[in-house]
Amino acid sequence: MKVRIGDGATEEEASAIATAMARRFKDDVEVYVGDGDEPAVSRAPTGQAAAPLPGDDGLGPTDRELQLWKEIEDILGGGPEKYKERLPEQGKRFVRDRIDLWFNAEQSSASSRTESGDGDDGILFEDGKFAEFDADDQLPADGLITGAADFEGRKVHFMANDFTVKAGSMAEKGVEKFLRMQQRALKTGRPVLYLMDSSGGRIDQQTGFFANREGIGKYYYNHSMLSGAVPQICVLYGPCIAGAAYTPVFADFTIMVREMSAMAIASPRMVEMVTGEEIDMQDLGGPDVHNTRRN
Repeated sequence: MKVRIGDGATEEEASAIATAMARRFKDDVEVYVGDGDEPAVSRAPTGQAAAPLPGDDGLGPTDRELQLWKEIEDILGGGPEKYKERLPEQGKRFVRDRIDLWFNAEQSSASSRTESGDGDDGILFEDGKFAEFDADDQLPADGLITGAADFEGRKVHFMANDFTVKAGSMAEKGVEKFLRMQQRALKTGRPVLYLMDSSGGRIDQQTGFFANREGIGKYYYNHSMLSGAVPQICVLYGPCIAGAAYTPVFADFTIMVREMSAMAIASPRMVEMVTGEEIDMQDLGGPDVHNTRRN
């Protein structure tokens, strides 16, 4: 398992993260700091059971490692429980369960989730797992999961919005992860899979990342560079509004689900505010609109 943490992390912090994750997931862990090409710390699993209570023998785990285990569990759990409870009513799965179905088909329940996967398929790498988890309102992975995985014997890059975190909206750390994923795909030439369910840019955090050179504006440059060179496949599991709506347009294949998927530059509420017209999401940008109408 490979984990990448921020530039400001100390060697002690990297070591604690590597040790905690190796014990928790029973897998080899390499922790990279910033954009470094070589791991700062590597740890092998000890065979110790997950989250044992600390003892007085000094063998560990330390209090910091226990705290990291708890943080990892919270991150894997996504956003507030009330939002997760609404997903079945919308015909959706929680994003990490959805990812498990794509890449860990034999381990598709949250209780048996692993980071590396077993068998031929599995997640090879998740980027920025701890992104924004230290924010005041704790935003696990900043609402966007990115990484690389094996799918039916082929390595792919992927991204997936977590709709339980601010309605899958995009903000600074999530944008950084998205761009790194695209740039890796440009380097490797491997396919990109976009699993989208996003309300667009996070309206209260758009300063400094929305249209600058290393922000959402670079999405479109990277999409253009990937086009015709690297396969881009997009699956819409819900709405894709505003800036998020461009990704399925750039993709070589876009799959939509009737009565669930939609893409539009503005939401129905915004349309009503500006024009006075009342329209629902499916009539505005559902699958039938995009497959049967042309401007």
